[in-house]
Amino acid sequence: APHVVLSLHIERKDGRGLAMVGGFVKVGESAEAAAAREAAEETGLEVTQLQQWCMFSEPRRDPRRHTAALVFVGRARGTPRSGDDAKGIRVVSISDLQRAPPKFAFDHGQIVAAFVARHHPLEAHAGWRRRNHRSSGGSAADAAYDGSCRV
Repeated sequence: APHVVLSLHIERKDGRGLAMVGGFVKVGESAEAAAAREAAEETGLEVTQLQQWCMFSEPRRDPRRHTAALVFVGRARGTPRSGDDAKGIRVVSISDLQRAPPKFAFDHGQIVAAFVARHHPLEAHAGWRRRNHRSSGGSAADAAYDGSCRV
């Protein structure tokens, strides 16, 4: 059977668009444990084989406060179901992300586009940046992916 790569996102209740699964690290918790816990809480999935991929820390990436996103990739098992934080869950294939990326909240479109550009390059997704930087207001977060984040 062919290997299909999927990207799972929560649908935000506030209508800002799709968001990557995530949250905050608790005191005494590793970033890897926090990533697995947040995935389980928000999606019901058991995530394994977590690998740190990239850090996104542009100060204006989240209009609510200065945060940094330490992005992980991994494998998931189970049936996705939305937790309390989400209106729903969307599973999107990489080919759909390249062809017609959905609206993302905050800078999550930039983060997903960077991952796709690095691991699934296609000339067809060149217009991604234009369609997915609604909240950055022309800040440094709009800079093109420079290839610095690698698995």
